[in-house]
Amino acid sequence: MVSQEPAAISLGSFYQQPDLTYYDALEDKNKNIWLSSDNGLYKFTGTNFQEYFTSAQKSNAFFSLKEVNQSVWMVNLYGQLLKTQKDSLQVVANLSPYLKGKLAEIYPVKNKLYLTSQAGLLTYDCDNDKLLQLNTESILATWQDPKTQAIYYFNDRNEFKRISAEKIETLTTLISISSTEKLHSRIYNFWNEIYLSYVENNRAVLSKWNAQTSSFEKIEFFDKDEDLRIYSNFSLKDNVLLASNKGVLKLDRNFKLVEHSFKDVAVSKIFKDFQGNTWITTLKNGVFVIPQHHFLKVKLPLAEESVTTITQLDYNKAVIGTSRGKLLWLDHNLEVVKEIQLPDYQPVTQLLYRDEQQELLISLENLSAYRYNLNNNQIQNFQELGSSKALTAVKNGFLHLTYRAAFYYADNSEEPQLLKDKRAVNAFYNSATETFFIAYIDELISYDKDLNETKITYQNQPVLATSFTLNDDQLIIGTRQQGVLAYKNAITKSYLTTAKNLSHNSILDVASSPQELFILTKEGLQIYDFQLKKITKNFSYIDKVDLKKLSIFQDQLLIAGNKDLLAVNLSEASSAQKNKLPPTPILQKITTEDATYISAENLKFKPDQKNIQITYQAPGLQLGQAYRYKYRLSNLSDHWEETLTGLTSLIFSYLPSGNYDLEIKTIDATGTESEESLCITFEIETPFYRELWFYLLVILLILVLILVGFKLLLNRKNKKQQKKLLQLEHQSKINELRLENIRSQMNPHFIFNALNAIQDYILSNEKKLASSYLVKFSRLIRMYLEHSQKNFISLAEELEALKLYIELEKIRIEESFNFRLEVSEKIQLNHIKVPSLFIQPYVENAIKHGLLHKKGAKQLKISFEQQEDFICCKIKDNGIGVDNAQRINRRQLTKHKSFALDANEERIHLYNRLKDYNIEVNLKNAVENEENPGTLVILKIPINLK
Repeated sequence: MVSQEPAAISLGSFYQQPDLTYYDALEDKNKNIWLSSDNGLYKFTGTNFQEYFTSAQKSNAFFSLKEVNQSVWMVNLYGQLLKTQKDSLQVVANLSPYLKGKLAEIYPVKNKLYLTSQAGLLTYDCDNDKLLQLNTESILATWQDPKTQAIYYFNDRNEFKRISAEKIETLTTLISISSTEKLHSRIYNFWNEIYLSYVENNRAVLSKWNAQTSSFEKIEFFDKDEDLRIYSNFSLKDNVLLASNKGVLKLDRNFKLVEHSFKDVAVSKIFKDFQGNTWITTLKNGVFVIPQHHFLKVKLPLAEESVTTITQLDYNKAVIGTSRGKLLWLDHNLEVVKEIQLPDYQPVTQLLYRDEQQELLISLENLSAYRYNLNNNQIQNFQELGSSKALTAVKNGFLHLTYRAAFYYADNSEEPQLLKDKRAVNAFYNSATETFFIAYIDELISYDKDLNETKITYQNQPVLATSFTLNDDQLIIGTRQQGVLAYKNAITKSYLTTAKNLSHNSILDVASSPQELFILTKEGLQIYDFQLKKITKNFSYIDKVDLKKLSIFQDQLLIAGNKDLLAVNLSEASSAQKNKLPPTPILQKITTEDATYISAENLKFKPDQKNIQITYQAPGLQLGQAYRYKYRLSNLSDHWEETLTGLTSLIFSYLPSGNYDLEIKTIDATGTESEESLCITFEIETPFYRELWFYLLVILLILVLILVGFKLLLNRKNKKQQKKLLQLEHQSKINELRLENIRSQMNPHFIFNALNAIQDYILSNEKKLASSYLVKFSRLIRMYLEHSQKNFISLAEELEALKLYIELEKIRIEESFNFRLEVSEKIQLNHIKVPSLFIQPYVENAIKHGLLHKKGAKQLKISFEQQEDFICCKIKDNGIGVDNAQRINRRQLTKHKSFALDANEERIHLYNRLKDYNIEVNLKNAVENEENPGTLVILKIPINLK
């Protein structure tokens, strides 16, 4: 309809636009919108702008955006050829020497780019990075067939040419276009037909290409305006949209003007995105978007005023009131057919059409009111009515609600009846039951035809109603905080809330048709399908305008409350498009503590990987109505989890090892889910300690350890037994050696001499000497027998036995010797242990082999000193020495060696080996004298013997 045009949304009302001047726009395969502006290149992801730039670029103004091999290519004002590379911009080639300041257009053909300009034709080989100039024709207009990739162009020699299969052919030559007029030429394709437009006598001319006659045929064009410049076009099914310096022109198939919008805006580009939203880029006013589900703007003769209320007179007429006290009559085409200015230039608050009386009640904001007689078009003052919050027709009268009370005006009464002395909000009359409902500020009351009151509650709470509509015999109630309620047979129940995808629980107005319920909230308009029992459509506000009231007129839903009256075509709103599904989410990136991934291919994470963040987003424009998402992660649960509205990332703080399939779906404001899911497959690697080979290795290691442990235990047991046997053997050997010591000390010669000495004392009648000698001999024998029972004895006991032995030896030996015993005062004789029967054999050896063969004075000295942890015992004599004694033994052909010394050596070896005592014995000559060097025996005995 000419009386309506799509209501566009300024993108700057929802997002911070980076610029106001845009030359070109493109939607790529990932559903991102690319915008080339005067200040740079920007990618709009649906929720934000991302700038692309490089320090090598020499101009910020980009043109001719084309997507090739997942990159967006372009040229800038300087003449550089550039492309996007991941999140940056890259200069590919410098065209400036060829373009000479002229702008170029890019047309991709397979692996090549054709670049046309008024400086000629260039090609760029993307694979070989090779730039080639084909000609220097001044190319004025170009178009590429998207199916065949053939390129058509028009040059300054009036030639119309085609590039196909790398061949350039001339199709025709025009001779009637002047050099100045053809500068504004364009080539278009409307409904698979090629058209050439140019300027003739300052007016746009359109000619259609006839391939059979190889000529252009001039057709009648709508344009009657001078200085119209067409920049681009966009084809619809039965219409074409032209972007021009004078706004958007909508033409039918006969190129007749259907609609002219954005008249004061220079429009550079028009295109539709995958959602069906129409994008309009401009040269001075930023970017506008007409959503797929959009309002229509009713063209009204309004200056600085806004629409405040609306009412329907009959099927073909409606009246709207404005903020300047004006009434506008609309016909069935929503064309203004009559205009009345009220005496008071005050906002019209309420209008009520009374059919039987053929009058229109008019309430204004300044407590004034009027009656308008539709029969004679007379206006009468209705001062007693005053300002009204709501006017509702009932049988035989009407309801008048004010800011302080509710009144019932009966036709047969001159004075209104006060229903309740409190502020009223809205009212509704059900003609079938002859009951009406009044929403007060704090309650909802139902009145029957006799004005009996019934309070309506919900869950024992008062209903705070704002609006009403009737569907069959069910009253639909819009509320202030409880969403939409339904009232039937005195029962109130919840009908729609945010839990059922209602945009907000605060309702401004409701209206209904037999098939649909229309709900107006501060978040926008929603349409609920009674049959499908779900919300099927969401209409966003336009630049956050203040919408207030709904009214169904013809097949239009009219919405009052903003500067312009808005409309929704109900036949289009109920079309098959309402089942369009929301887009599938697109992966943005995957972030871990140490890496970022932009692709989900061959994803593997470490076994201990924590905080895996997956960022995604449904592509396309969201206009402040952010999507929700649902997801499920295999290996964890088959249950779908929903995210909060607007949340576009998932964080998994920890996941066990395994393969995972993450599925993510989009959910729009109506609760509709995307048909397909974003699927991300990844693997959490199994730690080595959970691999099969590790389990087998551990089992094998355990078996080996058990085997080794068993073997070690067995060996230890065997060694322990062997050690015990060895200890027993050694103990036995030690005992045996002690017996040898005893035998040596009590050898027959010693005993025989001792007994002879006793016998001599007896025969000599020296009884006392015999008795004394016998006592000493018996004491010595007893000591030896006692000591033989012990491994160790105290040093005091050893010295006592030693003294007795030496005294007896001095008596036994015919030639006596001098004996001296020295013991250090530091030595605690009773606390230090020495091996039993240990020192005596060395003393015996000194007497028997050292002193016995010496002539002259004989001396024997025994000393004891403490050196650190040892007792050092020195046995020194002045006898013939070790070497002389050995020579005497050899001459006598005897191999005499003391049994006691041999036993002692074996005992020392056994003690040192068994007990780790480190007993040392050192035997050497006492002095350097060849005849009587003497003998020195040094015994080092540890103090800690046990």
